[in-house]
Amino acid sequence: MTTLAIANAKGGVGKTTTALTLAAALANGPAGRKRPPRILLVDLDPGGGLTGILRRPVENPADSAHRLLTEPGADLSALPQETDIPGVDLVASHPVMSTLDAQLSTVVDREFCLRAGLASLTAGSNRYDWIVLDSGPYMGILSINVLTAAQAVVLPLPPEFVVLLGGRMLLDYVQQIRDHFNPDLRILGILPTMVDARTRHAKEMLDQLRAVFGELVFEQVIPYTVRLKEAPILGTSILSYDPSSRAAEAYRALAGEVQARCRASV
Repeated sequence: MTTLAIANAKGGVGKTTTALTLAAALANGPAGRKRPPRILLVDLDPGGGLTGILRRPVENPADSAHRLLTEPGADLSALPQETDIPGVDLVASHPVMSTLDAQLSTVVDREFCLRAGLASLTAGSNRYDWIVLDSGPYMGILSINVLTAAQAVVLPLPPEFVVLLGGRMLLDYVQQIRDHFNPDLRILGILPTMVDARTRHAKEMLDQLRAVFGELVFEQVIPYTVRLKEAPILGTSILSYDPSSRAAEAYRALAGEVQARCRASV
């Protein structure tokens, strides 16, 4: 089982779209397995983007990812909900998660709560092949927990000048997590998102991204397309909404690259 975080301190860079669509793509293969892959999505954004898209809201915080962090030693096996995406389950978010910084402020080893909660949820089970963590656009105790619980992180980054300026800061933040909490955390790759191939600016910024970050940048890029904005309205991913689209093909290729990079790190 691999725990993969999708993270960036900036909003609007494609984190939730990537978490959702990558999970759906990973659930599709590879071919020839004895059983289809099972994926657990965990919505750790208090804004609940994944939870809303997948139409799985919960009224009680005890039914949400909040409990993963506040009761990590409990029996958490009932938290995952089936979704309409084959092979993908979800642990929903809840708005109360926005108060976790304050709630965990006096907890010993508070940075490791999510890791412990996920261990409790999956104890004695090979139920899932991948856990995909979708984090919110901030740096705080919740984002520290996400990166401390993960084995690898994907960093969505649109090829825009202002966003690129924050790229180095983002890598420095991941390094701090490695130094203090999770020395085994690996940056799986920087994922160029919302790439509008029609513009010279996007090409120049993409070239700059590769020049600065080198092999950290995934070969696969995610194109800008309105189809990616339409799919969540229908409660699904682009793989179901428009499976032959460029965006769907891109995410399927990304899933293959993610699997290859994970195998190479073992």
